[in-house]
Amino acid sequence: IGFYMFTFPFERSLNDWLLSSVFFVLIVTLVVYLLSGGIRLKRGPEMFAPHVKGHLSILLAAIFLIKAWSYKLNMYEMLFSKRGIVWGPGYADVKAQLPALWIMTILSIVCALVVLVNVYYQGWKLPVFAVGALIVVSIIAGTLYPLIIQSYRVKPAELAKESVYLNRNIDFTREAYNLDRVKGRKFAAELGLDQSAISRNDSTMKNIRLWDPRSIIETFEQLQSIRQYYGFHDVDVDRYTVDGTYRQTIIAAREMLQANLTEVARTWVNIALVYTHGYGACISPANDVSQDGNPEFILKDIPPKGSTNIQIRRPAIYYGEITGDPIIVDTSEKEFDYPTGKKQTYTRYRGSGGVRVKSFFRRILFSARFRDINILFSGQIRGDSQVLYYRDVRTRLKKCAPFLQFDEDPYLVISDEGKLFWIVDAYTTSSYFPYSERFEGYGNYIRNSVKAVVDAYDGEVSLFVVDPKDPVISTYRKIFPEIFKDFSKMPTDLRKHIRYPEDLFVIQAEMLRTYHMTNVRQFYNKEDLWDFPNEVTDGNKQPMDPYYVIMKIPGENVEEMVLMLPFVPHNKQNMIAWLGARMDGDKYGELINFLFPAGKLVYGPEQVEGLIEQDPEISRQLSLWRQAGSQVIRGNLLVVPVEESLIYVEPLYLKATEIPIPQLKRVILSYGQHVVMETSLDAAIARVFGGASPSAEVAEVTKPSVKESIRELTSKAVELFDKAVEAQQKGDWASYGNYLNRLKGLLDQLKQASESK
Repeated sequence: IGFYMFTFPFERSLNDWLLSSVFFVLIVTLVVYLLSGGIRLKRGPEMFAPHVKGHLSILLAAIFLIKAWSYKLNMYEMLFSKRGIVWGPGYADVKAQLPALWIMTILSIVCALVVLVNVYYQGWKLPVFAVGALIVVSIIAGTLYPLIIQSYRVKPAELAKESVYLNRNIDFTREAYNLDRVKGRKFAAELGLDQSAISRNDSTMKNIRLWDPRSIIETFEQLQSIRQYYGFHDVDVDRYTVDGTYRQTIIAAREMLQANLTEVARTWVNIALVYTHGYGACISPANDVSQDGNPEFILKDIPPKGSTNIQIRRPAIYYGEITGDPIIVDTSEKEFDYPTGKKQTYTRYRGSGGVRVKSFFRRILFSARFRDINILFSGQIRGDSQVLYYRDVRTRLKKCAPFLQFDEDPYLVISDEGKLFWIVDAYTTSSYFPYSERFEGYGNYIRNSVKAVVDAYDGEVSLFVVDPKDPVISTYRKIFPEIFKDFSKMPTDLRKHIRYPEDLFVIQAEMLRTYHMTNVRQFYNKEDLWDFPNEVTDGNKQPMDPYYVIMKIPGENVEEMVLMLPFVPHNKQNMIAWLGARMDGDKYGELINFLFPAGKLVYGPEQVEGLIEQDPEISRQLSLWRQAGSQVIRGNLLVVPVEESLIYVEPLYLKATEIPIPQLKRVILSYGQHVVMETSLDAAIARVFGGASPSAEVAEVTKPSVKESIRELTSKAVELFDKAVEAQQKGDWASYGNYLNRLKGLLDQLKQASESK
């Protein structure tokens, strides 16, 4: 395998380069001799001067020898190309294509010898005959014969002929994607949960994620952007020990959006020298909800503050996910740090992340590099000023290690010292693993061998090797011994936050859909093909994404964070298995495939979505909200294993017309045939497992009154009326008209709600 992954790509590149180079030299030589008279445009032996014939013969012989080497390499290339039903050679390749390549290899060598011998003979009949023979053999032996074998010997008995090669494809694909290390376990999928079981798994239940990252980012934007020039590019799921409690959290970096500055403020000085960095981050527990349906915050506001042990002491973000443009720091111009009421707080960069200007010559170089004449003539730039560029973390990492492939989702981590770091997963990939199935964009071999850490303040890059057994990263470490560090050297407070990457997990899950079948006959007939289940998002069905949960894996005693994804049979909706990736402590990287009992119906996510839609209580409430003009957003349907059972949890968010912030209003819980909707997860759990009645608030709303809707609309109408009066008193007629228009819309909604009542 080492030959195919390391030596072969080099030999293939060298062969292609030699063939094209010598062919180019041959063409140029012909042109030169034609122009110089070495080649005369007339028939007969005098057409080529003797020295010209010798020169051209040597070049032709070199081309034939290089081509012979190319045919030999084509034999190896068969092992990672698709010719039959799977990647890698099949029966026709081995029995017909391979002998043909041997024949063409030998024939190419013979052609080279014939061309050289022809130097001593007049004419070109021998070389022409040799080339013709090579072309004919390549057509007959290299193309027609394999087709005949495939059509008349393989197809009538394909499984019998291809079984040995299918078996190799299965084994090598599983090895290439680490599927051979997936541990299979049985999962009973019982309905035996009661209140005592829920109590035993209290930490799992309290960490069920109610905030969908796709919805909460909009909430973060509305509640925590603070100023128009700040923004949240992404939110990430992580875990922190908050005041001694292991909690799943959602974190987002507050980055600088220079494009959102007012047009007047978008000057060169502001863009390059003043508005240089983002500030802090927001952290919210994944399942805590305030009374008005907004997330609770562990850290919030500017400067970041919170009442727990999680604190940020160095909040400036100079390197992030949307910090693409270069900036210049430590100039005579102070940098904007953060707003404080009507005033602004300024700072100076004290890090080591940039390149110092030092001299006028460097100014010229920087000005040319960034095509910015202002750098050359600006009076604010000093010799000690630093130019910070490649500030986007993925771009920065690609510049540092272009031979690695980096994950699409960098995530922010707060260290115990209160510093901000980005962690990015890096992959070693190859397209030259024999017999292995290919995955678009990644080749046919992948390992998550490296965790990259980027300091958000200094931009310092550290590459930690988490899989030293990977032969590819071992080779890179020999080539670049100074840039990689052992995983044990990663600070402990950062090591607690490494996650199993979603990109790799999706690739492995996609491969496992087919390659969990190791029996050749079963694999050939695709008798047990799996699919990803569907879920409902914004009214549309789409394949379910993997999700992080904190849970107690069956057989374990302590909760841990797991990345998981259910499977359903092909073209079916019931669940058949779920795959989990562990990531805490020394269990990092373990993959467990939990298999449900054969012949037992276990509801899949799409079936549970159907039960939710059919529930009259839930249906009435959704219709009522929609009639009132609110947008109902259904969050991720999470399948959460608890002991040997499964529960399903789906949050419901409401985005009112007047308040464009998704607020968590209900939690749906499904277990067996029970489907309940409550105002909180605790209430839903109590109703299913404790026999509690529907909460008064839910009962009042959904059976079947619209009192809550009318009350909410009336309250908003009064609020808008008060604002309109206030605007009138101030003489702000534009706002006054706006409030009246919005008030009219609310009154129309009140009328509809009253009529439906």
